[in-house]
Amino acid sequence: MKRFLCFVFAVMLLFTTVACVNQPEDESDTATTTAAPESTTGPEEPEFLAFDTVERVDYNGYTFRILYPQADQCYTDFYAPQLNGAITNDAIFERNLMVKDAFGIEIDIKWQSYTQVNTDLQTQVTSGLTDYDMYGGHRTSLALSYGGYLYDFYDMSAINLDGEWWDPAWVKTMSYDGSIYTLVGDISISSLLFVSSLCFNKQLFDDYGLEYPYELVRNKKWTYDVLYNMIKDYGSDLNGDGKMTYDQDRYGIVGWGTEAGYSLFYASGFTFVSKTRDDKFEINFNTERLTSIMNRVFETWTTSGSYFNNSGSAAEHPYPFSVFTDNRALFCDSVLSKIGTFIAGMESDYGILPQPMFDEFQENYYSYTGYTIPVTMVPANCPDPDRTGRIIEAFCTASYDEVTPDMYEIVTSVKNARDAESSEMIQIIIRNKFFDPAHWYVLQGYGTLSRDIIASGNNNITSRLKAIQKVAQNNLDTITAAFEELKKK
Repeated sequence: MKRFLCFVFAVMLLFTTVACVNQPEDESDTATTTAAPESTTGPEEPEFLAFDTVERVDYNGYTFRILYPQADQCYTDFYAPQLNGAITNDAIFERNLMVKDAFGIEIDIKWQSYTQVNTDLQTQVTSGLTDYDMYGGHRTSLALSYGGYLYDFYDMSAINLDGEWWDPAWVKTMSYDGSIYTLVGDISISSLLFVSSLCFNKQLFDDYGLEYPYELVRNKKWTYDVLYNMIKDYGSDLNGDGKMTYDQDRYGIVGWGTEAGYSLFYASGFTFVSKTRDDKFEINFNTERLTSIMNRVFETWTTSGSYFNNSGSAAEHPYPFSVFTDNRALFCDSVLSKIGTFIAGMESDYGILPQPMFDEFQENYYSYTGYTIPVTMVPANCPDPDRTGRIIEAFCTASYDEVTPDMYEIVTSVKNARDAESSEMIQIIIRNKFFDPAHWYVLQGYGTLSRDIIASGNNNITSRLKAIQKVAQNNLDTITAAFEELKKK
């Protein structure tokens, strides 16, 4: 909370011009002097630093070894060989240096494909090796959790899972019966940016006399219905050729299928796999609510004023964003990181919003978080859990103190947000990341259901559920049975 308040204060400073008037050094002898009132406040509390909560131990030059995914979005989490003036790079460099100096260690980072990371971790455990202290995985790595290859972070006393630096939504959603084998948190700055948002074109809103939705968001009235009513009649065949084409016509909303196929759906807070009271997984059979949500999502993304690109082609990736930056779309679905890549350079002003709620009865906004974000893992045969846990906690807390504030600055003031309201909205987005075990454990049929239905153009949700429920239940039964076996060991 303190970090959030500091951030809000920083935003206020950023968007407020303060005039300073210097007083003359010498005052007239006849000037009236008013004594300052005595201070009634005590000494200022020292700034809380999460890094200071980690016990210091000198490890006498130990080399802490990390194997991390060889992917563009993952390099920024640890790779910073030297200072180069770039905000993110220099923050990571300083964080790594803080950890090295605090514990007297060296850091050795290697990079491999996602598949090879998983294979190397399995080999390390089955062969009794100690090649790496920490691994970075992604959603395919979650199978290692119930396979018995990962260390339970609840058994690492140095890891404070109640700290803000470890994502509470991940811990709550992905734990099983009091165990958690993978973590997401500030240790990975990329995880802060791969969350869904919705950009809107301020120029077009002004041209058509539309109110910016910020106040709707604040009052919990930013809903599916409001979004749909804004976009449903906005699309237009500008060139009159009788068809809607991305490079010629006007749209209410545009999006890239890999993200847009999930972001609006998961903004409802619905999960295909929910948690029981004893912290175990179960299929969510609330088909009535699911059908209502899917109907609205399908309606939004298949109306004539929507452009949903599901090609998966890298060459077509920029297409939805180009429609938006060309002032031919009211809204653009995007994860925060891609705003800087595809949108920040547009001439027209734009704003950033969370995805809308399903209805006003929903408790909060929810931000779908892409399954390409890295997850932190420790092999089950970890030789020194205290040392490993302490160093990982140091990385995460140092990031919380030193790196994350810089990432907020990048998102809100340097690249992506052009107004104080969007800065406020980004806080809502980041604070409400959302995860579905069905999506992350890749339960057959469920993990991609919303995207598949939108892309097919056929909202046959009932028949699809009937076709996949038995197989998905068998998948989940296999996973839970494996977790139960781990508990017996």
